[in-house]
Amino acid sequence: MTRHRAAILCLILALAGITIFVEGPWRWRLYGLASAAYLVVLTLGVSLIGLEFFGRAVCRGPAGKRRVALTFDDGPNPTVTPQVLKALRRLGVPATFFCLGERVLDHPDLARSIVAQGHLMGNHSHRHQWWLNFRGRRFMLQEIRSAQQAILSTTGTVPRYYRPPAGLTNPQVGPAARALELQVVGWTARGFDQFTASPSAIVRRIVRRTTDGSIIVLHDCGLPPERLLAVVEELVSTVRQSGLEFVRLDQLLEDLPGKSEPPGQR
Repeated sequence: MTRHRAAILCLILALAGITIFVEGPWRWRLYGLASAAYLVVLTLGVSLIGLEFFGRAVCRGPAGKRRVALTFDDGPNPTVTPQVLKALRRLGVPATFFCLGERVLDHPDLARSIVAQGHLMGNHSHRHQWWLNFRGRRFMLQEIRSAQQAILSTTGTVPRYYRPPAGLTNPQVGPAARALELQVVGWTARGFDQFTASPSAIVRRIVRRTTDGSIIVLHDCGLPPERLLAVVEELVSTVRQSGLEFVRLDQLLEDLPGKSEPPGQR
């Protein structure tokens, strides 16, 4: 049973108990409180992928090998991504890029460069629409499939992992991803790099949550490239000083207990 179904069951039991045991004006007040509590829990479940409220989402890899994965969302971006690739090449860091299908089609050479340089490409849906999370399964499935096809036709690779836009989830995310043999992936540590001006503040926020097996998320779109490059430089140095190694997401998750086996990139 998912946490979402458990929350619905608790709400039903609470409402039934109020109906049976409470009379007068307090009944309606308690109805309101129970419903409000459910809505709060539902909102948290939708917005925090790490809660796995609607089903499984991999948000960290297994511990024991002193490895972490660096991931980037929302690209490829012709202004930011090439500079990120140069920095990663110079630093010797493999990464995973969760790309939007429409941006892959808009910048095919850049998408191919990501793969050619040894990085992994994941599916981030076809368009970055926050309201995608409030559409039905058929529409969501089409968005994910369109991105999958765009990445395959452009780079020749088949993504294994799916990260929903903004990490928003609902009961349809898991089934839609599984229908395309994709594993839903969240993150362990984020720095809110699109909203924080100070690179050092971004790095501190990430490092506080980074341990063996962590999945780190940054964005190669929507922020000044000089800020992101400063973050990458400082983050890589700080994480390596703690004895952790950067690997691609598929390498981090290769020994994850009970993980599904989606098709590999080919």
